[in-house]
Amino acid sequence: MEDHYGDGKSNNRKGKLPENTDTTQNIDGGDVGKGKHDQKIVTILSIDGGGVRGIIPAIILEFLEKELQKEAKDENVRIADYFDVIAGTSTGGLITAMLTAPDKANSDRPKFTAKQIVEFYRNESIHIFPEKDWKKRGIDYLNKPKYNGKELHKIIKNKLGETKLSETVTNVVIPTFDMKQIRPHIFSSFKVRRTNGVDADVELSDICIGTTAAPTYLPPHYFKDDNREFHLIDGGVIANNPALIAICEVVLNRPPPQKRQEEIGSTSTVITQDPPSSKGPYSVPVTAKEFKVQMEKKIISEQTRKLKEAVPKVKPNEYDKIYMVSLGTGFRKRDEEVMDRRRMGQRWFERLLGNEVYDEPNARQWGILAWGAGPITEFTLDGSQDMVDYHLASAFRALHKSNYLRIQTNELTGDMIDMDCAIEKNICELENLAKKEILDKPVKRMNLETFELENVPDNSDTNEMALTSVAKFLHKNRGDRAAKDKAEAN
Repeated sequence: MEDHYGDGKSNNRKGKLPENTDTTQNIDGGDVGKGKHDQKIVTILSIDGGGVRGIIPAIILEFLEKELQKEAKDENVRIADYFDVIAGTSTGGLITAMLTAPDKANSDRPKFTAKQIVEFYRNESIHIFPEKDWKKRGIDYLNKPKYNGKELHKIIKNKLGETKLSETVTNVVIPTFDMKQIRPHIFSSFKVRRTNGVDADVELSDICIGTTAAPTYLPPHYFKDDNREFHLIDGGVIANNPALIAICEVVLNRPPPQKRQEEIGSTSTVITQDPPSSKGPYSVPVTAKEFKVQMEKKIISEQTRKLKEAVPKVKPNEYDKIYMVSLGTGFRKRDEEVMDRRRMGQRWFERLLGNEVYDEPNARQWGILAWGAGPITEFTLDGSQDMVDYHLASAFRALHKSNYLRIQTNELTGDMIDMDCAIEKNICELENLAKKEILDKPVKRMNLETFELENVPDNSDTNEMALTSVAKFLHKNRGDRAAKDKAEAN
């Protein structure tokens, strides 16, 4: 790789960062971080769930990665080089894992480019959601998941291998729901550190299979580590938009309870710790011998570990210390004529149940099957992600901050609405939507009164222009942080 940073190391954010004195504009056109250079900004990328519609944020990320490469004048930089935290739910969790999984040849570098993730959706969606798989089963669809998930498991295992959560090149946050415990389980790099690697340092592939296990579509995912069993379903049932969870994990970020003594800069790392206590908030029932074995398994790159632990500390409501980019996967066009016309011609199953149209007269007749076969899932996923956007949009706006960019579309029609329609025609339509109806169109944000997306007043910038501004800020933020770290070291 080209040594762009001049430090004799591979070109990544673990080495010396480039200095940059350009004036950077924020998402709404003002100066980013003006007067704030004395503090560090936490950069967060959040990606919603949405099945095959994950190709929408993937295309947006492909554009952003190209813009970052232009800023750095280096085609080897990656999305993960610029974000302290990447969070994803369901298909967003899979994108998160692919963005942060380390390359086997160089554990400090991401394995996949954003372009390769787009290609993943183009090539693998039809294998994960094969049309024949559920059509040939007919009425059996009522008693079993729509898809058996075998191909999904195989593909994810092949892409991610045995990579552990602790080995990602930057911090990740992926929500799931444990159906046996009847509570969320958040897989987080921060949690792994808070518990010294004892808690849920599991394989990324298992996390991805769990967070994508959408009820009625795919079966739950079972696996276990040294300490517990997991019975996971789609994280979208609790947080289809994981942005708020990512912020919570950053706020909770703190050193582990045990003391660490490390020899930095040598060929070895010495860790002197006591096993977790049987009391306290981080207690885990593990013997001293088991703890030692687990710690020996956690030998990862010293550069990667230092980077992931260097996330600036943030207190609740310190939104001026957070720079958030949140990507949605779209929702149906809320035009009654378009919606009704689409749904009236939909599959025989929905016509049979009478839930073609979502309104009170029809819903009055719905029972368990009619509610369960689509509406309740759609309402839960769309509603939960809207509420997260509502909270963050109101919080950032109330503090007069412009460091929150949410890219979402309400232009989905026809098969694009379905999270599992993987036919080539629909994948192409989703791609065209992302390029022509999102990237090329003006930035929109939620109307906090109506929950509808609307153009930002007095701002004609397209999402492409906004992402270019994001790339400029992220590049400058790296330089500012490197300069501050260097000054503190001296």
